[in-house]
Amino acid sequence: MTNWKYKYEEVNKILYNCDKDYYFPEEVQKIGTKVYHILKDKPGMGGFNLELLIRLQDMSKFNRIIDSLYDYADRNLIWLGIG
Repeated sequence: MTNWKYKYEEVNKILYNCDKDYYFPEEVQKIGTKVYHILKDKPGMGGFNLELLIRLQDMSKFNRIIDSLYDYADRNLIWLGIG
């Protein structure tokens, strides 16, 4: 069992509700902005460039950044999941 340093479950709650195959650029930016505002002042997140989330409008690039965010969180014992 992993001893997580921090738990920010709100992120996964937002991303879990993103189940469409396609999002318009303004929708992608809105989702990224929500995640950014949740994490911007949270301990442990200073090593990840969260501003990338609010600049993106392309879903495929957004998905790559989200994958990187989850990888960063795992390496730094930050739980972004639910439960």
